[in-house]
Amino acid sequence: MVRGLMLGIALAATPLAAQEVRSVTLTADNGAGRIVPITIIAREGKARGVIYFSHGAQLAPAKYKAMTEWWARSGYAVIAPLHGDSTDWTGTKPTREQQIDWRLHDMRLARAEEARLLAAAGARAVRAPRVAAGHSFGALISMLDPDPKVRAVIAFSPPGPVPGLTITVVAQPIQTFTGTADVLPMIAPKWEAHLAGHDKATGVAIACVGTGVDHYFGGVFGRPELPGPRQQEQFDTAMAQSFRFIRAFAPVMGMPSGAVKSLREQGCRVRGAS
Repeated sequence: MVRGLMLGIALAATPLAAQEVRSVTLTADNGAGRIVPITIIAREGKARGVIYFSHGAQLAPAKYKAMTEWWARSGYAVIAPLHGDSTDWTGTKPTREQQIDWRLHDMRLARAEEARLLAAAGARAVRAPRVAAGHSFGALISMLDPDPKVRAVIAFSPPGPVPGLTITVVAQPIQTFTGTADVLPMIAPKWEAHLAGHDKATGVAIACVGTGVDHYFGGVFGRPELPGPRQQEQFDTAMAQSFRFIRAFAPVMGMPSGAVKSLREQGCRVRGAS
């Protein structure tokens, strides 16, 4: 297992190209009476891989542009459905008990619609790796994703131990992000609670903790209306870390020695990979 600390270290890595990123939203019928809007964010042409992204509770894909467009500029196609618990959802709302099932069905629908979404953005991803990612409630969904094609998981601020919720045991390589100010009474009364899934992971696990980082990186994503200050430098560091993680673990299972060295130099303690 890997445990790491990312102590707000500035990282030089940036998205690889300034090629225009397209964002296209289509709707899809889930076959059970729900029409789900699904957004793809991608550059035209061949994608390095596909990231299935699940947003936080009551939020929406549009509030994660800083994150999804970063990945897209780095060459990945990001597919993000709008979940029924979002304040942007205009149809019938799920009950509290239905929310996880609805979200998992949304992610399955997103995968089923992948070819149509990629075509709408002018992108293609033949034999490219698949990654599950999410923030907060969406991080839990990424950890629950049962798709065997998912090679790795990226979880920003996943819920800690809360009543009625079993901590998910992840077998794929998982990278967890949180920060020392990432405290929410309902899901993490102490920031360390976000690492519960990391601690239970049975495969390679990387935990990156930003000093002073909160649940939304000061409003960089999720809640752009927050007064800040924006934790932009820490966000850029986290995204560069996620890029290195994806490159290391998808599609090849097993981290190249160069990536191990890089992570250690960036303040991460690495276990589970030579």
